[in-house]
Amino acid sequence: MLALGTAIGLYFLLSNPRAGFLGGGGSEGDSGGFGQASRFEKLVRAASLLENVQYEQALAVYEELGEKDRSVSVLRNRAIASLANVKYNIDLAQDPTNDVEGIRSRLPGLFEQCSGAISEYMHMAPEDPIACQLSVLRDSRWIAVLAAANPIIADEEQANLLKKLERFVEQFPGNAFLATQYNNSAEAMSAIEPEVLQKTVGPLRSAHEANPRNIYLLCLLVQRLVQLKDPSVLDYVEPLAKLLEPFEWKWKMERRPKDLGDLRRALEVGKQDLDAAMSILIGWVGEAKATEGSLVDARSIDVNELAFLDLRDLQGMLQERNAQEAKIKVEPVASFLLDVPGSQVGGSQGVKFYDWDVDTRPEVLVWTQTELLLGQADLKGAWKELARLRLPCPIDGLLAADFFSVDAHRGTPAPRQAETMDPQKQLQASVRHETIRDLLLYGQQGIHLVSIGPIQDGKPTWKLLEESVGLSDLKGVTAVSPIDWESDGDLDLVIIAQGKLVLRENLGSRMFQEASGFSTLGDPSRKALSLAVADIDRDVDLDIVVSFEDGLGVLENIQHGQFRFREFFDSDGKSGKSSFGPAGSLAIAELNNDYSWDLVLGGADSESTSILTATDYKTAAVRFVRQSGLCKEAARIVTGDWNNDARIDVLASTASGVRLCLNQGDGSFSVVSWSELASPQETIPGISLGDIDSDGWLEAISIEGGKPKLFVSESRPENRHLIYRVKGISDPNGGGRNNQYAVGSTMELFGPFGYQARIIEDDSVHFGLAQSDAYSLRTIFVNGLTQGIIDPRSNEVLEEKQVLIGSCPFLYGWDGSRWVLATDLLWNAPLGLQVAKGKVLADRRWEYLKVDGALLKPKDGYYELRITEELWESAYFDHLALLAVDHPAESQWFSNEKVGPGSIAQPSLWGYGATQGPLSAKDSRGRDWNSEVQNTDGVYAIAFEKQYKQGLVEPSYLEIDFGAIDTTRSAQLILTGWIYPTDTSLNIHIDQNKDLESPEPLSLWTVDQAGEFRQTVPFAGFPGGKPKTIVVPLDGLFSSQDHRIRLAHSSQIYWDQIRLGYGASIPISDLDNPQRPMVLASNDPNSLREVSLKWLTLESADLQYRGFSRELPRTRHEPHWYDYQTVSEQAAWPPLRGKFTRYGDVEPLLVFNDDLLVVMGPGDEMAVRFEIPNEPLPEGWVRDFVLHSVGWDKDAAMNTLEGQSSLPLPFSRMSQYPPGIEDSQEAARVGRMHEKTLTREQSPEGFWKRSPARSVGRQ
Repeated sequence: MLALGTAIGLYFLLSNPRAGFLGGGGSEGDSGGFGQASRFEKLVRAASLLENVQYEQALAVYEELGEKDRSVSVLRNRAIASLANVKYNIDLAQDPTNDVEGIRSRLPGLFEQCSGAISEYMHMAPEDPIACQLSVLRDSRWIAVLAAANPIIADEEQANLLKKLERFVEQFPGNAFLATQYNNSAEAMSAIEPEVLQKTVGPLRSAHEANPRNIYLLCLLVQRLVQLKDPSVLDYVEPLAKLLEPFEWKWKMERRPKDLGDLRRALEVGKQDLDAAMSILIGWVGEAKATEGSLVDARSIDVNELAFLDLRDLQGMLQERNAQEAKIKVEPVASFLLDVPGSQVGGSQGVKFYDWDVDTRPEVLVWTQTELLLGQADLKGAWKELARLRLPCPIDGLLAADFFSVDAHRGTPAPRQAETMDPQKQLQASVRHETIRDLLLYGQQGIHLVSIGPIQDGKPTWKLLEESVGLSDLKGVTAVSPIDWESDGDLDLVIIAQGKLVLRENLGSRMFQEASGFSTLGDPSRKALSLAVADIDRDVDLDIVVSFEDGLGVLENIQHGQFRFREFFDSDGKSGKSSFGPAGSLAIAELNNDYSWDLVLGGADSESTSILTATDYKTAAVRFVRQSGLCKEAARIVTGDWNNDARIDVLASTASGVRLCLNQGDGSFSVVSWSELASPQETIPGISLGDIDSDGWLEAISIEGGKPKLFVSESRPENRHLIYRVKGISDPNGGGRNNQYAVGSTMELFGPFGYQARIIEDDSVHFGLAQSDAYSLRTIFVNGLTQGIIDPRSNEVLEEKQVLIGSCPFLYGWDGSRWVLATDLLWNAPLGLQVAKGKVLADRRWEYLKVDGALLKPKDGYYELRITEELWESAYFDHLALLAVDHPAESQWFSNEKVGPGSIAQPSLWGYGATQGPLSAKDSRGRDWNSEVQNTDGVYAIAFEKQYKQGLVEPSYLEIDFGAIDTTRSAQLILTGWIYPTDTSLNIHIDQNKDLESPEPLSLWTVDQAGEFRQTVPFAGFPGGKPKTIVVPLDGLFSSQDHRIRLAHSSQIYWDQIRLGYGASIPISDLDNPQRPMVLASNDPNSLREVSLKWLTLESADLQYRGFSRELPRTRHEPHWYDYQTVSEQAAWPPLRGKFTRYGDVEPLLVFNDDLLVVMGPGDEMAVRFEIPNEPLPEGWVRDFVLHSVGWDKDAAMNTLEGQSSLPLPFSRMSQYPPGIEDSQEAARVGRMHEKTLTREQSPEGFWKRSPARSVGRQ
């Protein structure tokens, strides 16, 4: 509920602009900085300070309040503020850049203060389980602090906590948090008191019975019963199997031969051999705890104390103030009936704004029982018809979406203005999407698609699609919503058909397949009425909220195309199934600007209401705040800022007319009737919002008396507006990561009005700004990409930037004057990367990368490298070593590193004297690229023209001719280039689309004796990521005197330089013992060149938070490059779950290849320093380097297995990733190794509730 405090604080600031209570404003010496401020203002100030992580100041306010106010709410909030302050200082003490000793010396006093505050609260509220939970949190944190300083006292405190928990679980049976904490405490004390483990069974059973669908709780219970060899564990085999059914496909996909039949087999095995049955069970518990469902369930149990703030007093005071203050003025509205020819017979049934040509001025769709009409309307109600279509059957509704493909060139192109110097026309052209959206029609007879064809005389041509698209089996369709649930770039569908939920996955090219089988959709006997899509729990992936006849539910996205049903507010003791009436219409909006999505329910047969929620960003729990009435009628609803006052309003179409529900700023509404019909309509018509004259003020349209009726504001206050159109990559060659209209993405706006958010559902997004300008705008795309704009201007298009989401850690070197980007690391070691649905790429965790000596000059007496994690991913470093390669300046040495299996990249060096460039280099179209490949200059040969997706291009080749090659000598190709990769979500999309083939890696083709090219090296490896040089041996490839070579691929590879050399190969070292390099005999002793190798001692390694380097401008065929000198400390990516390595000294973790990892998250930097050899270089010699790294990288794309978490940890002996049952013991051992170093978590609030960015000079 903390977010409500922000909303109340915002209300106070806006209504009292000179109060300034967030920044002080009281007389000097006042304890809270607010002098004689009222109790209301003090409560608001305290909640706002908590929101701004000013815990000590908030505590001081609560202390002052508590001197006269001994209410339960003040005592609870004081205890929470004290506990939050303790946690904050513990975190500060782990950052070596702070005064660690000074902070630690304060901790005992802070804990004592916290203990007193919690005790007072418990005394006043002895029956409140929250008091017990706060007490347990306090003790657990104190024990963790003591464990590092005084283990003996820590053990004594652990024993005291165990006794306390025994009382608590008896007092509050079924409380999941207390039961799990009791279980953990008993485990910690079991070496001293073994019998205590038996006592945990009862509380765990009670918690499971109270939360029967919580996988994590059931796993804890099964683990404990197995440990105790309790035969009753077999009673939980089937419940566990049922909960795991949605995840069964995943184990099959990950090449695991076992399915849930193996788990159920434990029942039969247990009749003969209980130990064998328990062995089966415990293996499956490990699998179950690694599922996304278990991770979500575990988070739901975890307690964030700030979620328990008691703001009921504030709510009451605010409602009283609202009742006393004048309501927002309602401006007059004009209305016009549209005279639509041909729609009178049977009357118009529905209407919707639809900007068919994306010219920023939406047209109007009207449908009758038999026809669909498209026309233009003006503010006086005039109608101009553009197109008319005969319907195959009556429809109940429609939606517009680009279903054909995410790529701009696949659909009907939108019309374009002719070249003009007119600034207004240029502006109109700049804000357009590239494709026209198709129409999906639905009703009792099913679903039909209308395809928009070529444009003739400025009007659309359209037709019904006759071919099957995988939707023809559905009947009785009452609701449809587009959703990219697996972030693969195309729009899937969630549908209500005959009262049941249906999921259909888009395979590309307008073809859908059934996908409900992967998910649990709730009780099929419950009738679904309406639905809406949003990232309701703010974990980036899209969820589905559903209204049933008997309440509210949510399909929680647990990734990889899976949903899990739960009641909406069941964790608050306010069950969605019993508390909220049926909603025939449902919308999700940010009603009170508190960083949490709210619900608007258009009653199916009774009152329409709004529901305010608050989101706990640590546990992803969505909590009920309060419910407000809208109108006392059933309604179809839509949301938007009608009067541009920076508050979302609600428009409701009822059987007797249209109602405007004006938002008062706190989530309550004033209701105004726009029209009142003499006799109610038989059915409730829909209502649509749009800006038909593109002036920033919304219009509304509905049906009254069988005719479309347009509502227009007559008087408009001096409020400002912002209209943004968001689109995916506009390049006609495609990017393919987000749907063209970015449907489902979230837009966030910051300004003097506070915070606003919108879900992208249409071609444009409208914000009201009140009487101010915005500071910044942020878009969070469906695939997790974030993009921000400072000082956004109205009526502009925000285009998805072609940026990397995940790739690999960056390596920066010191060139003698500045830090420069050298390359990226760990390209051979992707974790959980699906190259197709069910096919996971194998990883190679070691690499030997050349680092040019010009990028690694001495700095402060060392060779220093900076390794940064700047993308949306986790990096795992096990070992780092630096090899000095000293050689004459006239020779060149390259590492044998390339992306591919170890067999083609054995650790060695290739040495060369002179090398030669090609005589010619041509692509398949005969284009000459010879000058581009002669030098390493960043000018690239591009052998392809068509790009289908990021990372996937048309099959292409570059034909290289060096003339005659001396085949009596060992010759090699020396290739320098870079690759723009697909990612796991794009791979899934490519795999689904029958029109696309997976990217082909680099292969070599040579000419046979018949003069034909044939493939002689099927897989040659390729340069990973940013520009790198690879060496490809040519021994034995030529069978004729024609020595031309073709470099063939459909991966997006760019070539910078291509050379031919006759070189010598020298092995570097034993992979697992890099401290002992061995210079062995070359494979060509006669050409062995002079070289000296020396492994340099790792002197230090320090991990810290740095932030994100500025991306430099680039053309579309250049790699992404970054300026280290310009950095932003603000969170750039959504937070990842799991734990990361604590900041500070990490040198001991990198010395050996031993599975002891440095785990880095976005924004982290590791500075590593190596010795400089004492021996000077011989005259005429230079020094290059080879960086040997052992580790892995895991990007956070939605389809990466376990991509949203740093866990589970990888290790050298794992048979696959994520580790399976066979790896469980080793995984547990590796986990224990990291208990003291893997202690840091990313803050969700740092991303979701970050301070708005402002441009320089803004006051």
